[in-house]
Amino acid sequence: MVVHIAAIGTETGHVTEWLRNGSVEKIYLLHSKKTAEVDFPKKTRELEKKIKEQYPDCIIYKRVIENAFNLDDTQDAISEIIYYEQKENKVENQEVKINVTGGTAVQAAAAVLSAFKHGTKAYYILNRRKNKNLNRYVEELPIPSIGIAKMNKTQQQALQFIAHGRF
Repeated sequence: MVVHIAAIGTETGHVTEWLRNGSVEKIYLLHSKKTAEVDFPKKTRELEKKIKEQYPDCIIYKRVIENAFNLDDTQDAISEIIYYEQKENKVENQEVKINVTGGTAVQAAAAVLSAFKHGTKAYYILNRRKNKNLNRYVEELPIPSIGIAKMNKTQQQALQFIAHGRF
């Protein structure tokens, strides 16, 4: 099973463009809280409706990011999703696809860092309005595995134990 993860901001077209490239079973949409300027939860619901029209069987999870300008908030959310999917659904790292196009610039950086950390796939989506007549609008980024992706389960569990321990 392929798991898609995408941060969204004021624009959401990059998500629907990305999903055109294949079947979609599950997607996590990461978004900010409602602000005075933008109702991000509403934008997310509208995007969910569009996705369901094209992919009626797709499972969609919406996740609020506390601070879209904090690397840790987005990275933690992505890590939690990946760990959950690995444990509950036996999803491998290479079955996770992260869209690094949307959200704030900080969220995009966090998405790229998460892809490096976990050894997942990462994608950047080109804007059709600015890049006319291309054969492809979805670019897979060359993400080498580093960090915990190269560790075996025992090594990862030891680091988790240390990270959550009290000293």
